[in-house]
Amino acid sequence: MKGSNDFDAISPYYDHLSWLVFGKTLKKAPLTFLNKISRADKILIVGGGTGGILKPLINAFPQAEIHYYEPSKKMLEQAQTRFKLASNRLHFYGQPLQALQDSNKRFDLVLTPFVLDLFSPKRLEQAISIIYNLLEAHGNWLHCDFYVDKNSPWWQRQLNSLMHGFFKVATGMESNTLQDFDKAFNKHALLTNAVQKFSQGMIQSVWYEKV
Repeated sequence: MKGSNDFDAISPYYDHLSWLVFGKTLKKAPLTFLNKISRADKILIVGGGTGGILKPLINAFPQAEIHYYEPSKKMLEQAQTRFKLASNRLHFYGQPLQALQDSNKRFDLVLTPFVLDLFSPKRLEQAISIIYNLLEAHGNWLHCDFYVDKNSPWWQRQLNSLMHGFFKVATGMESNTLQDFDKAFNKHALLTNAVQKFSQGMIQSVWYEKV
């Protein structure tokens, strides 16, 4: 039986599938506000996939220590292979998100690119709380994900249903539908600095700051 949120089986095809449906949007959207961040010394990436997000971060913050958490073993291996010659500033971890709870590390920049949509409502709240507690005061959080609700255009709702159905079968994704991200984030002391929408609002990149 497929484990919960297990992307190992589709890891060789995931980047190609995302490009076929959304082109370059899934690559560029999570980095929308990167040039607005003046400094980052310790960066946490949660659910970075095959590592495509790493090069822009390495270039933007050449002195930063980057911690890369990806629970999919196959995706993590791809990311490590792509950056096997990178400096020792890169740290790769295959633990699930819950393992971060016991970490003494704190970060001034966190990125969650298309990962929080995998979780059920309860686990979404847990995930946001864990990450929030790892973020330093005045630290920046770049969140990017799908935003579809009952008021979205019919084609977005249909596409979202198809994607959820596919990933439910292929990965055992625990979420049955997209959660209300705004409501979940608003439970924490986070300032919304900026929002950028893509694909007619189906994808949103949000820049939060811990206050």
